[in-house]
Amino acid sequence: MSKTITVEDVTFGRLEKHAKGFDTPANVIMRLLDYYETNEGIEYDNAELSIPETPTNLEVIFHPEDERVFKTKLIENKKAWILLYKTGGSISLHEWNAKMFTEMSNLRGNLQSGYLRNWKSRKIFKAEIAIEKDDLIGKPTPS
Repeated sequence: MSKTITVEDVTFGRLEKHAKGFDTPANVIMRLLDYYETNEGIEYDNAELSIPETPTNLEVIFHPEDERVFKTKLIENKKAWILLYKTGGSISLHEWNAKMFTEMSNLRGNLQSGYLRNWKSRKIFKAEIAIEKDDLIGKPTPS
């Protein structure tokens, strides 16, 4: 369940300065929290999160957010990073070797037949896909 927060225009303006591309305010806040928790030595407790027992839908976030821009960059770089969030709090990081990916390739189709295949049974509820590893919002700790 999402919560709505109200921030002053000055605070929102500060958040906007930390946005990358078409970042949402929530993504910026998560990245700032990750940075703060890492640098202040604060333990990150997945038990505090509202993680579903059984996923009913799959949230897919691209970095950059615009899928056409992402696809163009993927074709240029031939590589991307995928961060998979699973029920129970585990997170796994994968490097996507996309050497065969072309303009004619179907981005979501490739993901659904590869890294996101059987996402429900594998208990995946969220996936972040980024060209640059540093753009991932979550804590990329391989499992």
